[in-house]
Amino acid sequence: MRIAWFPKSSNLAFISISTQNAQRQLWSESMFGGAPRLLRSDVDEVAVSSDESALLFTNGAHDAIWAMDTSGGNARKLVSKDGLNFYHPAWYAGRRRILYALVHEVVGSSGLDDASLESLDLETGQTLTVCNPCLEFGVLPDGRLIYAARDSSLWEVTIDARTARPTGRPRRIAEPHGYLHPTVSVDGKRLVVLRRDTSGGGGPGGVVFVADLKDEGRRLDNPRRLTLGSSDYAHAWTPDSQAVVFESARNGPFNIFEQRLDQRVAEPLVAGREYAGYGRFSPDGAWLLYFLGSTTRLMRVPASGGPSEVVIESPGLANYYCTPLAANLCVAGEREQNQLVFYAFDPAQKLPSGGIPQNDLRELARTDYSPTDWGLSPDGASIAMVRPDNREGRVHIISLPGRGHAGPGLGTAPAHDVPVEGWTNLYDLNWAADGKGWYICTSLVAGGSTFLHVDLQGHATVLQLPENLNPFWGVPSPDGRHLAFSKTTFTENAWLLENF
Repeated sequence: MRIAWFPKSSNLAFISISTQNAQRQLWSESMFGGAPRLLRSDVDEVAVSSDESALLFTNGAHDAIWAMDTSGGNARKLVSKDGLNFYHPAWYAGRRRILYALVHEVVGSSGLDDASLESLDLETGQTLTVCNPCLEFGVLPDGRLIYAARDSSLWEVTIDARTARPTGRPRRIAEPHGYLHPTVSVDGKRLVVLRRDTSGGGGPGGVVFVADLKDEGRRLDNPRRLTLGSSDYAHAWTPDSQAVVFESARNGPFNIFEQRLDQRVAEPLVAGREYAGYGRFSPDGAWLLYFLGSTTRLMRVPASGGPSEVVIESPGLANYYCTPLAANLCVAGEREQNQLVFYAFDPAQKLPSGGIPQNDLRELARTDYSPTDWGLSPDGASIAMVRPDNREGRVHIISLPGRGHAGPGLGTAPAHDVPVEGWTNLYDLNWAADGKGWYICTSLVAGGSTFLHVDLQGHATVLQLPENLNPFWGVPSPDGRHLAFSKTTFTENAWLLENF
């Protein structure tokens, strides 16, 4: 995952992550050979001091910065604070100071956007803010600080070696172009950065892939690209499991398309000048439901074609799901103050002008859990939800009345959590077609997203995919034989800057 050179020798420190249990381990190794030496587990970032006598590191929770000897001993906590996260630790002014990015509680894949660069005096314990916002950074021997701004441009500013305070105005040295991880040569004459290019003409782009599900949904076989666009996002399947339903901006605004597994051309389902997305079919397959304009209007259109109608209009709409016909349930989520409220609705009922009145919606459950994603189980008995957390991974379950283990008329089972051992920062979720687990993607803030199958007991299996694809969503076909997943394709190369 990460590499840090020992400045005066050919040794390096590196962090690996197990694909079996996601454990992060810090190793050291000589470039001239020999076996790697394990220094410590649960390490996410590392920095080597200029005299090669000490290491700085953060743990997987990013709730503190630690130091230890380069042999792995004498570990001690340097700084921590409840509710704050620490990233990118670096030694400064020998071993008198450390620099680090300070972030408030991470709430999503863009959780580092509000990071500030902080300095800690190890002798006095005093801290100060060097710049804000600042993300990743590198320090030159002449006192200049190189950092990546929020728009991924590169900047430099001179800082005082004694106090770590800026002494001049920042100057941009590279235009925005997805720059990441600036590192500086020992003599300060060269700067290396990673530059990421995503598909879609310079911006993040989605591509729909399809794979066959094997081993009870725990393994992907024959992954292949389905759509040819660069802004395609899958959300559902047709009821016969033969075509993927996705939204695409290939013709301008996002519209809804379907593409059969044996075809290379997509067919439009909803077209127009307004945004149309999140297309899913009703349990009986007679209606296509979708959001129009924004997520404030839930619409329906006959699957056989015809005019669209408003089903629900509310400024708090937060996604919706429908079960297969056997359970015959559709649920919409609405944000109401600090809660997420789930309402049942009938997508086939006769609709009044303007959609179903709020008072006619039947409340099923509500939560203050604040998930980043949620999904309705295929049997309509429960709702599962996730949110990123640096310290743990868990799936929060809410039972629905009359459908859970409590039985009809007996109320609902209490909400409970399913811990996902060895994983943190769970971000996206979709139920497996058989209801025996979930397809979950971890947040990018964890150092690269990972696609998982998680069973009802919390046992996670990594779904292996081509290395140059970055997963963020996956939905199984109704028959459980295939998985459609949206991914961002990208290339990431190292670039050398001189004379800056």
